[in-house]
Amino acid sequence: MERYIKVFIEEGLKDKKINTIEAYKRDIDNFVLYISGKGIHDIEKLSDVDVMMYFINLEKTGKSRNSIVRYVAVIRTFFEFLYKKGIFINKIDFEKYKPKVEKIERGIISKNEFERLLNSINIEKNIGLRDKIIILFMYYYGLKPTSLVEIKLMDVDLNLGIVTINNKRISINKEIVPLIKAYVMLSRKEIMKENYSEYLFTGYGEVRLTRQSVWKIVNKYRKMAKIDTEITSNVLYDSQRYHRLER
Repeated sequence: MERYIKVFIEEGLKDKKINTIEAYKRDIDNFVLYISGKGIHDIEKLSDVDVMMYFINLEKTGKSRNSIVRYVAVIRTFFEFLYKKGIFINKIDFEKYKPKVEKIERGIISKNEFERLLNSINIEKNIGLRDKIIILFMYYYGLKPTSLVEIKLMDVDLNLGIVTINNKRISINKEIVPLIKAYVMLSRKEIMKENYSEYLFTGYGEVRLTRQSVWKIVNKYRKMAKIDTEITSNVLYDSQRYHRLER
């Protein structure tokens, strides 16, 4: 099985970022561990029932429906790749294993609401560009204001597309990279004038935004977009995960 995973990673995921590849491999390894425990070591002996029982087992072990949907998507992509390569000849109907996606209890905003939130930000203004980056960081990575305000200029490597937060290197979404470049090279300089700050996110008269400043920024655009749901970093991150599942 390991050689098939290696081929899948090298060919099927060659255009994916390292953190995505690691996530795929982790989910596939979990599947392989399960079927190996059932005495199945040859992929050709795998049946529809074996795959179905794996997803049922995930439910029994307390995995959330959203997590199971992710597992189904990963395993499906893996087997569709093997099928196209002629390695696995039994085409599995994954649609019948797709659990109904439930909204996360603590609340999410719809994709339309998120688009309204972003559209309410005028990025032609210096602070608008800054604010959009902040909201996108919360959306894609679930970053809390306490972490956002601690990001320093030296933590951002735009050449590699990496930001270091709490000693952890995070790959920056390709949508955000050009925004940060424009912000650092133009908008931030206008905001700072002759002042100096080592922090990425600054304000007029502020060498560093505060946690309270970030919440005011988010709440301002929430009201402008006429969104009733209270928006937090968790709500934005959970919404992003839900929007991905809806595709």
